[in-house]
Amino acid sequence: LREDARGRLWAGIWQIGSPGQSENAVEVLDGDHLVEYGPEQGVYLESCMVVFVDAQDVVWAGGNSGLFRLQDECFVAVELAGLPAGAAISAIGEDEAGCLYLGYSSGPFLTQLGLLRLHNGQSEHLCAWEIKDSTYNYISSIIIRTGEVWFSQRSVDGRPTDGGLGYWVEGQDARFFRDKLP
Repeated sequence: LREDARGRLWAGIWQIGSPGQSENAVEVLDGDHLVEYGPEQGVYLESCMVVFVDAQDVVWAGGNSGLFRLQDECFVAVELAGLPAGAAISAIGEDEAGCLYLGYSSGPFLTQLGLLRLHNGQSEHLCAWEIKDSTYNYISSIIIRTGEVWFSQRSVDGRPTDGGLGYWVEGQDARFFRDKLP
């Protein structure tokens, strides 16, 4: 759930129905009017896992079909170099320079997680790691503080993962913490 500069509330919707009948949309509450953005408005996410409003008031949506940006009242797919085929975008954060940091999950049973950076339309793969003791994992949130990209990761199957809280710094591998910080 995110709020834009006009006070509208944006939410990603993922309703699972019968096979082939899932309803996926982005909804916005504008005053007392609820508006749905679906396939007719470019939403082809196959599940909306994250909605984000950046500092420039641009609305982004991520899910199993990648990343989409709201442009002229339609969502448009964003090409992401370095994103593994079939990866899902599950978290978005922004730094003070306007770079977006994207958390993704990929691979068989979603056991591979990673981070991308998007700036001025160019994406860069930052890091990736494998989760060994659980399946269906995803990055659930991203916050950038003083050059550190902090993230939380979760497992849909409810088992513990290799690290719930982690961070990444330029030039280093991602680090994870279960019981204490370094």
